Amino acid sequence: MQTVTLTDRLRRRKFVLTGPDRYDDLDAGELTKVIGIKRKYQDEFLQAREIVALFFGIKDDQLNRFTEYQLLQLETTVEFTFEPVVKMDHWLFKHLPELKLYGPGDELENITFEELMHADQRLDQYKKTGDDVALSELVAVLMRPRRWFRPDPADIRRPFNQHAIARRAKKIRKKMDIATQLAIHFNYVACRSRMTDYFKNLFPDPDPDAPAKDNPATNENWLDVAIDLASQDPVLGRLHDIEKDNAYLVLKVLDRVIRQQRELQEYYESLK
Repeated sequence: MQTVTLTDRLRRRKFVLTGPDRYDDLDAGELTKVIGIKRKYQDEFLQAREIVALFFGIKDDQLNRFTEYQLLQLETTVEFTFEPVVKMDHWLFKHLPELKLYGPGDELENITFEELMHADQRLDQYKKTGDDVALSELVAVLMRPRRWFRPDPADIRRPFNQHAIARRAKKIRKKMDIATQLAIHFNYVACRSRMTDYFKNLFPDPDPDAPAKDNPATNENWLDVAIDLASQDPVLGRLHDIEKDNAYLVLKVLDRVIRQQRELQEYYESLK
């Protein structure tokens, strides 16, 4: 969180405003409102003013009493909402009471490799087509009903079932507004991006001199690399054998396999 001290130019009263300085500081409702503001206004200046009012609880009449310099100070506090790449640790949508759906854990720590594959498939489809069905299906993959019989304390959701996606997505499109769906999409992309920090062999830092498409860390289809490797490597077995495993465990093995392959290649090259 961050704190800003300002003086009301009419009342000559100092007051302190406290607000978030990263997306992880928001709650689900605030993130949804930020998405709604960005959809409503095309101009970033207007977006920033509205987001400032949201984060600091400032009313319009109070906002109008600020000097341009004070407004600029406040606008700089919300610059993080305009960053092109966002990485988040927290999953904000723990529970959607109106739909009785529950989300994954922070950092997507409890999703399976199969769940990750299906989520990314919808993510890629939505980016290419802008199809609302793909968006609602992404939400349906991640947000699932509670498991009442022998619940897992690490994940209270029902086990992932690809055959239930379409039916749940239809219900989501009917009862959930588009801003909330987009906010869940945003939260997923940001948490998923954090994975690249943990597996540096699978997702190496991009080469600034290489084209973006040749940089695994910037390749939006990075999961294709993991799936292809999982399909070929005998250590992992067949793909359907690891689908139910935790995604982080699978990616950890893939990361190690890539490191070993690189070390072996470097060794043979040293013998030449």
